[in-house]
Amino acid sequence: MILDRLHVNGVWYYFGLLWLLKTPVLLLAATAAGLVLGKRKAVFRRPAARFLVAQLIVFLGYFSLAFHAQVGYRFVLMCLPLVYLVAAAGLAGWERMPWSQWLGVLVVAASLAENVLYLGNPLAFTNAAVQPKTRAYRWITDSNLDWGQNGDKVEQWRRQPELDAAHWEPAHALAGRNVSARAR
Repeated sequence: MILDRLHVNGVWYYFGLLWLLKTPVLLLAATAAGLVLGKRKAVFRRPAARFLVAQLIVFLGYFSLAFHAQVGYRFVLMCLPLVYLVAAAGLAGWERMPWSQWLGVLVVAASLAENVLYLGNPLAFTNAAVQPKTRAYRWITDSNLDWGQNGDKVEQWRRQPELDAAHWEPAHALAGRNVSARAR
């Protein structure tokens, strides 16, 4: 399930979409700013940056067009350091601005704040742009949200008196196991 549509054979934009949905919002903004500024500063003319970008294109090309096991973000995690290195080169020089340290602290603090809600269940993380969270499964499913990491807790949750059938999400049965619930 990607963007509320079932795709049997996968889609070419799978990993790019996961990056957009599973990366904290301000970190996405900082990365985009670094890439745009890097292009303006001609960072991509440097041999090291061209090498990193070439590696990134090869990896993403393979995983987006040839790799058909679209069952999780973990396959492309090695691309993230490459993107962040190139974006950091674009942001070089910002450290001299008096407000840059506060901006950096804001990006880190906001990213941590987005992740706090997922303590103990980081696999299910989606960024603040994905709303409402109870419908995140309609944007992305499978191992991007749940890979059975809470399977041992289901029976305990079902026995809790403050939960009843009216509060199970989704309210109707879907293919697979439907186990998430919220309290009254």
